[in-house]
Amino acid sequence: MTAENFKNIFDFNSQDLKYKQIEETITLAIQSGKIKQGEILPSVNEMSRGCSLSRDTVYKAYSNLKKHGLIESVPNRGYFVSKPECKVFLLLDTFKAYKEVFYHSFRKALSTEIPIDIRFHHYNINVFETAVKESLGHYSKYVIMNFDDNKIPKIISRIPREKLLLIDWNIYSRSGVSKIWQDFGQGVYDALKENLEK
Repeated sequence: MTAENFKNIFDFNSQDLKYKQIEETITLAIQSGKIKQGEILPSVNEMSRGCSLSRDTVYKAYSNLKKHGLIESVPNRGYFVSKPECKVFLLLDTFKAYKEVFYHSFRKALSTEIPIDIRFHHYNINVFETAVKESLGHYSKYVIMNFDDNKIPKIISRIPREKLLLIDWNIYSRSGVSKIWQDFGQGVYDALKENLEK
């Protein structure tokens, strides 16, 4: 992909910081397959000239992408799309004793070589949105405990369906997304019905 391709994607009227736009654009291009593993990216100078951005802005974006493992640099050759690694993003509501039990069971079920990053949203939609936005493109799987807020569908729609697992609530899921949930209402109803005589 050339610097000219990226120039056509950037929204120069956006309030988002330019280096963040570069990060997000490259991340989405990698996720969608527009940029393949091993493909070379425009150099810092090419991107800077081609998109009318400062060299520092491009360098900061590339450094962050490199830090997150999406790209790698080879001296005297440039920046390349990295080989994807298996890494899990776990977003839960709050930290409680049973969440710790859940986490340890989850950790035990996975290979010890698979890193898990855990965050908590505390039912705060801004925290939820920031956590998801910052995680995009950095993980091979997303395990998310969502909640009842009408902004949730738009936020989680940015995560590829095949990488997403919604847990705990059967709410705001879309076709093709895996989910595991508790049906509190039906469970309580069935338990009471079975024990009516008692």
